[in-house]
Amino acid sequence: MLYHKTAKTLAIGGERGTVAWVDLWRGILLCDVLGEERPLRFQDIPLPIPARGNWGRLPEQCEPNYIRDVAISRHKDTIKYIEMDIWPPRELDTPPDSYLEWVRCKSTSPGGWKATTWSMPIPVGSFTDWQPDCEVEVKDIATDTGDPDRCTNNLLSSLSGRRDAALTLQKLPMAYPTISIDDDIVYFVSCTKSRHIGKLELVIAVDVRRKALRGAAKLDVHKNFVIMPAFCTCETCTYPTKINTASN
Repeated sequence: MLYHKTAKTLAIGGERGTVAWVDLWRGILLCDVLGEERPLRFQDIPLPIPARGNWGRLPEQCEPNYIRDVAISRHKDTIKYIEMDIWPPRELDTPPDSYLEWVRCKSTSPGGWKATTWSMPIPVGSFTDWQPDCEVEVKDIATDTGDPDRCTNNLLSSLSGRRDAALTLQKLPMAYPTISIDDDIVYFVSCTKSRHIGKLELVIAVDVRRKALRGAAKLDVHKNFVIMPAFCTCETCTYPTKINTASN
């Protein structure tokens, strides 16, 4: 308990009123707060072993929600976890064979990121119940959203002034993943400054199972979301219904 710094609380529920306190660096603490046992006992569930690229970030060289998130599925039957592995452009280990190849690649490999999701069934047994679920690298994400108005593709293309939304997506800095409680959608935050349209902050939705872009939306740049974004999924969106009103 003394070594945990929890920043997220999730209600699992059930007869014993199970609650999960999430430390995105070290693991999840589970407690049956309505159980009869006193004093209350905590079950410590470590997170999966981090990606090698994140070893240098542990335990607190950056805020953990920069690359990680944990959520409970809507039906309270699964714990969902995601970790991003982000890498900057790197110099090539071996020199190109020709001058033209050197000009083309500029002696560096491009930066990028990979996201891996894990799941664990509820009720929880032990940390060995973590199972890898999906893995997606930004270069493999399809950008054809099926939107007839092409709003998302047009928004991404406007960042670079090019028509290639896929190439633009690969160059966007993305972090702060937020897991959907319903499906395989993960929401990422991106902040960039384009010479075409100035500063722009986006939330980008990606289906990590199908490796497909699902949408993008602008944020209000005056609210400084990226200083410490704190987004969470909720059930509110399932309750409102659209009401058609006739105008006089």
